[in-house]
Amino acid sequence: MGAAGNYGTTDITLDNVFYPAKYNSVIAVGATDSQNARGRFSSQVNAYSATGPTLEIAAPGVAIYSTYPNNRYQNMNGTSMAAPFVTGALAVLKEAYPTQTNQQLRQRLRETVLDLGVVNRDPVFGYGLLQVPKNFRSIVELHGKDRYLTGVEIARRGWSQRAEVVVLGRGDQPIDALTASVLASKFHSPLLLSRPDYLRMKSELN
Repeated sequence: MGAAGNYGTTDITLDNVFYPAKYNSVIAVGATDSQNARGRFSSQVNAYSATGPTLEIAAPGVAIYSTYPNNRYQNMNGTSMAAPFVTGALAVLKEAYPTQTNQQLRQRLRETVLDLGVVNRDPVFGYGLLQVPKNFRSIVELHGKDRYLTGVEIARRGWSQRAEVVVLGRGDQPIDALTASVLASKFHSPLLLSRPDYLRMKSELN
């Protein structure tokens, strides 16, 4: 897995994918924004997601809430923000297909993308935008008046898979949420995503 680079230009015929992402043995990851357009990281002319024939897949990489020095969080841009999403998706695939080789998992990843831009592989989005396969999206919802009472409700109802843990993650931080989903899959446990002081809910329990 490798970030493709952040020095692309408006000329998409140029090959500006960086090494090590450019090696054939590495999955080169480009970045998209919230509109599924090619990521642009500043007003400079050479601040786009890199392009080139080795670009393999794209993932969200603009305004990603992430960790920052001095115990802070900040919206970050770049293909380095996009690459962890692909890493997480591959971890889910590896858990589901533990005997498959890296090349077989790589092919599965390609087969599940959302094609963007030119049909099939292109130098801007590669094979397309990362998608987690639908059969890994099973969701069980438990709701309380706040995140603490939701935890109580999980404990009261139990969990159909008899998990011994509940995985907690911050739902307003995509990278944190993605990491938490892999852990929940690993331990077959419920996943509780929330912000520090708020939990979105469909209904409240009495």
